Amino acid sequence: MTNEKKIDKVNFSSSTITSSTCIETPASKDKNGYGRVPTAGQKHEYAHRLAYKIFKGSIPKGMVVMHSCDNPACCNPEHLQLGTVKDNVHDALQKGRRPQNPDISRKLDVEDVMSIRGTEKEVKNSILAIKYQVSLQTIRNIKKGNTWIGVAPLQGGDHE
Repeated sequence: MTNEKKIDKVNFSSSTITSSTCIETPASKDKNGYGRVPTAGQKHEYAHRLAYKIFKGSIPKGMVVMHSCDNPACCNPEHLQLGTVKDNVHDALQKGRRPQNPDISRKLDVEDVMSIRGTEKEVKNSILAIKYQVSLQTIRNIKKGNTWIGVAPLQGGDHE
């Protein structure tokens, strides 16, 4: 399918332009506010991803399309850029769109995470999981940087 046919299907020409120069598609939205448009067959695609592909090019594997405007419904190609999931989470944290502590029942705080990241390699993850009363996977995710992004390891001998 050519880009011209995709543009006709998405119908960006009937999109709404907001005062912040965001272009919001008339497409249905998911629970997080992202526009979804029907594509070939019964499939749907996020409108911002489709707009990126049409106006800027392909999206390499492992990359996401980020909004500089922080409006999930926006499809303005000037507001879209590629990044990794880590880039996107970091961007959200920096702009205050993602709370540092989204889980109210969280057992760990920033100091705990810094201590876990600063722990010597010889200390087994299972020991840390028991100490902090969390799952082994939680410890692995913290050490790999999959969670608590932006929290650095505790330096020196201040941790137990």
